[in-house]
Amino acid sequence: MKIRSFYNSVMNEMVSIIVPVYNAEKTLERCVRSLIEQTYSNIEIILVNDGSKDDSLLICRQFEKNDNRVIVVDKPNGGVSSARNAGLDIANGEFVMFCDSDDWVEKKWCEILVNSFESDYMVMCGFYTEGKQNVLPYETKANTTCKTYEKTDFSLLYLLGFNVPWNKIYDRMVIEKNLLRFDERFNNGEDYLFNLKYLSRIEKKIIFLDKCLYHYVWSNAGSLSSSNNSNKFEHDRLLYTETNDTVSNITNNISTNYYDVFFSLFEKSITSVLSSNLSFFLKKKELHKILKSKEYQEVAKKSTISSNGVYRKVYQLGSPILVILLYRIKNLIAKMGD
Repeated sequence: MKIRSFYNSVMNEMVSIIVPVYNAEKTLERCVRSLIEQTYSNIEIILVNDGSKDDSLLICRQFEKNDNRVIVVDKPNGGVSSARNAGLDIANGEFVMFCDSDDWVEKKWCEILVNSFESDYMVMCGFYTEGKQNVLPYETKANTTCKTYEKTDFSLLYLLGFNVPWNKIYDRMVIEKNLLRFDERFNNGEDYLFNLKYLSRIEKKIIFLDKCLYHYVWSNAGSLSSSNNSNKFEHDRLLYTETNDTVSNITNNISTNYYDVFFSLFEKSITSVLSSNLSFFLKKKELHKILKSKEYQEVAKKSTISSNGVYRKVYQLGSPILVILLYRIKNLIAKMGD
């Protein structure tokens, strides 16, 4: 598929760019300036201050004062989904795009995505990952200039950014007609669920542009050590149930890649329990709840993840005691090797 020339395009619809803001005073100016400097000028930039405790609101107001395309929403803290939903509630554009306040975008981010838009398609682009990684920046992009995927290929695109909202352009009519919003019950995976719901409401395919237009700043703020073991599993189990209901509207033949995603999520819950300070009895109890759940059993059966084979096979056996023992043996071997 060939991308149309921007200057030959008749498209000049407004784009609503929604930016959730929470305690972002150190990065907000870089983010908003990259939006203001877009080559596609017919935009409104909706900055949703989600109860920030620093000077984020002051910075937002200054941008609003200096550029009439900037709209500020000030609301009590409710989380990123709540902030994005507040932006959707007042958006006026034919299209919707999202940007996080610690990230920034290339100058043609809007222009290229708007001009690549096709009715009833999901359009997404590549991105750079910036942050504390071994190789920086890391580029995520397709292998061809513009590649088209079937809707049922969504799970193959997970690592290419299907699960996030900021590398895509959305048709606001599809969003409003189907009353789509981010599920505020979730603090992780809500973007994935939103994209699946959007995908289930369109008729055609997914277009992936081999252009890195977004700079995503990687952070380890959501590490395992900061999560409550029990709550994390309950959260991910509910997310799995909700995504299953949505995926069933997309395809009856679910790829094993889809189950791989959730196997990895459940495995993180297991690792979180094993590395916690809980007693042996409480660890056994928590692991039993995870390993014996019907959701975990289904995912473990259908997932094809094969790295760390012995360890994963023990997980799949569903024995809390074996999992604990193997974890301790692994740590002992690691200490002996130091």
